[in-house]
Amino acid sequence: MFWHRPNPNAEIPYLACGSCDRRGRCRYLYQDGETFRCRFCAGLDYSVRHVGRHTPQLARLAHLRRKVGVSPEPFAALPPLMSVRPKLRRLLGEIVVLERGVLAKMEGVVDDLEKRVRAAKLLQ
Repeated sequence: MFWHRPNPNAEIPYLACGSCDRRGRCRYLYQDGETFRCRFCAGLDYSVRHVGRHTPQLARLAHLRRKVGVSPEPFAALPPLMSVRPKLRRLLGEIVVLERGVLAKMEGVVDDLEKRVRAAKLLQ
């Protein structure tokens, strides 16, 4: 164990991973079987890095819907185009395009899931 002093009043312990050469640079060690390893050696990753990885359009879609002033949920009702200013009309057009893209992506997911179900039934 090594100690780091960012200021005179604080000491932070740094640990040595038993698997790699990150001597004194590990803040936390995780139990991996019977050994303790750093998160790199244990193959751990932060879950926040994977949020929205499959459908990144959903975050943009929710942002645009809030900007227009409607419900941020996908596929909720939009205001009629006749009563909308040109800038909002452009945003509504982008919303429609993004929702079509999400539908296309979800159709692909459904097709993949149906193939997996058929393959699982054949294996039984």
